Amino acid sequence: MKIIFIYNKITSAIVNRADTMGLAVFQVNLAYTAISGKMEYMRELDISIYQSAALQLVVVV
Repeated sequence: MKIIFIYNKITSAIVNRADTMGLAVFQVNLAYTAISGKMEYMRELDISIYQSAALQLVVVV
């Protein structure tokens, strides 16, 4: 349960900081990044699904 508390603290800190700076933050289920990363990058770049999900997060940001 400690990990959920830490995740919520980090998420709220990011949202609050972005709100202060006037930026929009969209929270997405991480499973969707794995699926979209798989479709876009996994076969094309010959990388693992985890690497393609991480790449998808970077590209979206």
